[in-house]
Amino acid sequence: MPLEWQQQDPVLQPSLMYEDLLLMKVRIERLAGERTFSQKPKSRCHHLLQAPQIVACDPAAGLFKARTSFLYTETRGDALERFSGWASHDLVQIGDGLKIRLKRIDLVNFDAPFGNIQLFM
Repeated sequence: MPLEWQQQDPVLQPSLMYEDLLLMKVRIERLAGERTFSQKPKSRCHHLLQAPQIVACDPAAGLFKARTSFLYTETRGDALERFSGWASHDLVQIGDGLKIRLKRIDLVNFDAPFGNIQLFM
């Protein structure tokens, strides 16, 4: 989740959130744990997605890129937060199916102050 508009390098430029598969699994396990007292009551979310647009397609190389507009709502107790933006997915062909190689979230208000984003957009 880039901190700047059209950010190109998530490693050398600061990001709101930049997680690999290991960090994602740790976050999921933490949220599912019974001793996660910061999640009492538990967070809930809703995703409203537009139909994805294919922005790049190279069947010979097995590479595809899709972009989707979204509205995301996250709630916990009385707190309600809304985010809007675009989700980009870089997909690779593995056998007969596609797998996500990279997911990127670009928020409309990327430069606004945020509280803790608990769940995944």
